[in-house]
Amino acid sequence: MSEPVTICLQGIPVPKGRPRVSSFRGRVTVRTPEASRVYEEAVKLTAWREMRGRAKFDGPVHVELRFQFAPPQSWSEKKKLAAIAGEIPHTSKPDIDNLVKAWLDPMRLVVFGDDAAVTSITAEKRFGTCSLAVATVKVAQP
Repeated sequence: MSEPVTICLQGIPVPKGRPRVSSFRGRVTVRTPEASRVYEEAVKLTAWREMRGRAKFDGPVHVELRFQFAPPQSWSEKKKLAAIAGEIPHTSKPDIDNLVKAWLDPMRLVVFGDDAAVTSITAEKRFGTCSLAVATVKVAQP
C-alpha cells in the first residue's frame, strides 16, 4: 500500500480561471488566464518536490484539500480571532469548486495518472493565521 503524500503551498490560493476565447483572422484561440497558469505551475512544481521521485499512485485515490485564507486587514482583532477559531466561515470568493480544479489538474500530471482515478474528494475553505493550500492524496478505501 502506498503512503499518503501531502503537498503544501504557501500563499493565497488561486482558483482556476475561465478560459478566454478570442479570434483573429478566422483563427480561434483559447487561453488560460495568467494568474491561473502561474499558480498551477507552482502546484505542479510543489507536488513534484513532495513526490521525491516516487511512482504515481495507481488505482483509486482520495484527495483531501484545505484552503486557508488570512482574514481581511480591515476586520477588528476580535473578528479576526473569531474567524481563525472557525466561528466565522469563509463564504466569500473564490468558489471552492474552482479552487479544487486548480489543484486537481496539475496534480494529475505528477501525483496520479488520470482524473478518473480520483474517486472521492474532501475540500474545505476556511480562515487561518496565514494563506495557504494543503492537499493530501492517499489510496482510496474500498
